[in-house]
Amino acid sequence: MKKKIFIILPILAIAIVYLIFGFGRAGDEIGFKAKILVIDDNIVFAETIEDDAGFLSHHLPKKFYFELDMIPETASNLFEGDIIHGTYVDIKGNVAKVVEVRLSEENERLWDKRPAVMVDGVLYYDTNTETPNIPSCGLMDGEITSTVESWQLPEKNDQSNFGTGYSYQYGTEKTVVLYINGKRILFKAEG
Repeated sequence: MKKKIFIILPILAIAIVYLIFGFGRAGDEIGFKAKILVIDDNIVFAETIEDDAGFLSHHLPKKFYFELDMIPETASNLFEGDIIHGTYVDIKGNVAKVVEVRLSEENERLWDKRPAVMVDGVLYYDTNTETPNIPSCGLMDGEITSTVESWQLPEKNDQSNFGTGYSYQYGTEKTVVLYINGKRILFKAEG
């Protein structure tokens, strides 16, 4: 009987140490909550708010980064300042192999940006000015055909952050005139 106890106790002690300290956890997924600091090209830099690594938590870096290619289904919905939840495996240095990322319900990015359009690669912003006296040749130069959320800025040509179907004409001095609800509204490029 004593022989069995001497065999079982070391095995039990190893199992307890494994559970408490997470030895061998390198291949296991670790859950995290983080804030996105910067998105640069295809790289997301984030800072950990909390994780479920237990006693290993102090060994993990507070800041890490990952490639958007690892999460293509979520990538287009991520913005700087977002709070995200997810899991990663094999964090080495500050590089995380992210398995899953989803937006937290805590995000407060529902504020609207200033109305803007992108035409020929240039962002034009609403001046809140109606321009009934600008001469017009009668022909439209283009139309806004796609839109992004009101809290985003347009990234493609003929895109706005307030809707589609608006015709526009080129103006003078870095301006375009949009026809919105029967009014000619002046949009101007900044800078």
